Amino acid sequence: YYSVFLYGLLTFNWVITTDFKQTHRYLKRKLAYGKMPSPIKQWSTLAITKSLYIAIWIILPMIIMNIAWWKILLGFFIMHYTAGLILSIVFQLAHVVENTQMPLPDDKGSMKNTWAIHQLFTTVNFSTKNRIVNWFTGGLNHQVEHHIFPNISHIHYSKISKIVKETAKECNLPYHEYKTTRAAIIAHFKHLKEMGTKPAITV
Repeated sequence: YYSVFLYGLLTFNWVITTDFKQTHRYLKRKLAYGKMPSPIKQWSTLAITKSLYIAIWIILPMIIMNIAWWKILLGFFIMHYTAGLILSIVFQLAHVVENTQMPLPDDKGSMKNTWAIHQLFTTVNFSTKNRIVNWFTGGLNHQVEHHIFPNISHIHYSKISKIVKETAKECNLPYHEYKTTRAAIIAHFKHLKEMGTKPAITV
């Protein structure tokens, strides 16, 4: 029941903790495209950009605009909460619904399926015929295609989806899709309720 209220905190978490945790993890594990960046340069860049972010969205409005400080912070909170709520719901509808599976690795750390097949079991499309939803989500409602073809522009997902769907059918593989956003939302909260009453299924 309270999950939807927590969803709005997603981008707050990104700003306050996630960027720092990911930077630490990437540097520790030496994860980088091409040449590994200098830790000093990486941390300095993060600190500078975070400072600029706070200055642009909080400090400068307080200095330049004749608005009470609490109104600036309230507006900042509403902006982030709205963004977090929308992003969370879109992400949840694409993964945490009744039809998806979340396979775990075996004792040796190996997965049963190949990477591409794994995407078909763990992702769901929703409202793919709705042009407004396609535009509003930036193609994230075509989650299957987004995962399999992450480097292709979302404007091609509608055409690509027909090929993926046919190929999945030929290979006897799942292709999960909800016709409407409403149906996906209902499926998500039904799944949350099931996990809440039967916690064993989440393991």
